[in-house]
Amino acid sequence: MFTSNLVSTLTPSVVNEFRFGLRRNVSGNTHPCDIPEVRDELYAYLPKVNGYPLIPQPTSFADNKLQGTYVWSKSISGCGNSTCTAWVNVLDRSLDRSLQDSHRAHDFRINGAWELPFGPDRMVLGGSSGVLARLVERWQLSWILNMTSGAPLSLSSTNTYIGSGRPRIVGPFPKDQGKATMTAALPVYFAPGAYRLTTDPQCANVTTLQATRTACTLGAIEDSQGRIVLQHAVPGTLGNLGENWIEGPGSFRFDMRASKTGRIGENKSVQVRMDARNILNHPILGNPNLNINNANFGQIPADAVTGARQFRAQLRFTF
Repeated sequence: MFTSNLVSTLTPSVVNEFRFGLRRNVSGNTHPCDIPEVRDELYAYLPKVNGYPLIPQPTSFADNKLQGTYVWSKSISGCGNSTCTAWVNVLDRSLDRSLQDSHRAHDFRINGAWELPFGPDRMVLGGSSGVLARLVERWQLSWILNMTSGAPLSLSSTNTYIGSGRPRIVGPFPKDQGKATMTAALPVYFAPGAYRLTTDPQCANVTTLQATRTACTLGAIEDSQGRIVLQHAVPGTLGNLGENWIEGPGSFRFDMRASKTGRIGENKSVQVRMDARNILNHPILGNPNLNINNANFGQIPADAVTGARQFRAQLRFTF
C-alpha cells in the first residue's frame, strides 16, 4: 500500500518568508521599519517562497521500506543580493524582482531499502543452513534517487549602470531554450552552433583616431543567422534582460548500497558494506559561461563536470 498526503491543494503554502523585525534605536525613537508605510514597502520586496509539497507517508511491507518527497515551488526575491542589503537602484527596487538564486522549480527525492530474498525460508536458497545460510541471509539493498531542477542564472556583461552589468536583449533569445548537451569536447548549454561571439555595435561609434576603435573590447552574441540577440546596454542605462533569466542544468543522481550485518556471539557483530555513488555514472553538469564578452559563451567548463561513479567498501567489527 502506498499513500500520500498533499499538503497544499488549492493555494500554495508559504514555506519561508523573511521579514525585517520591528526595532527601536537607543534614544527610543521609532525605527523606519516601525513606520507602517515604510514597513509595507520593504515587505513587498523581501524574499518569499511558495510551494506545493507532496510528501508521501513512509511505506513498509515485509522487510522493505520506501519514502519519497516532491516539491514544486517558486522562490521570488526583490533584493539585489541574498541578504537584502543591496539593490540596483534603491529608489526602484522592482528592478531587482526575480527568482531567488536558491529557487528550484522541481525537487524529487526517493529512498528505499529492500532485504534480498536469500537465505532460509526465502525465495533463493530457502533450504540452506549452517555457514552458507549465515553468509547469504539478511543482505539489504538500499538506494537514494535525487532529481532537481537547475538554478536560475543571469547573463552578464560589462557594468554600465551603478555597478550592474545586465545585457540588452535585441533579438530572439527564448528563456526555455537551454539544454545541456555532451559533445566530443566540452558540454554546451545551448545547441551547438546556435550562438557565437561578435563585436558589439557600440564599437562602431568609437572614434578611429589613434586606433581607439580597435581598443573597444565590448562583445555581443549573434545567432546562427548572424542576427545580434544580446548586446551591451548604453553607458548609464540598465539592460532590459532581467536577472535569473534562464534555468541552468538540473541534476540527477542515483546512489545504492548493499550491506549485511552478522552477529558473532552475544556482543560482537561484523558488518560488510559496499557503497556506490552515482552508480549509473550519469554526468552532473554545472552552470555554463554566460558572459557575453567571452568566446566560450554557453560552454560548460571542465571543472563544472562532476559525477564520476565511485565505489567504496567497508568492513566494520563491533564489540
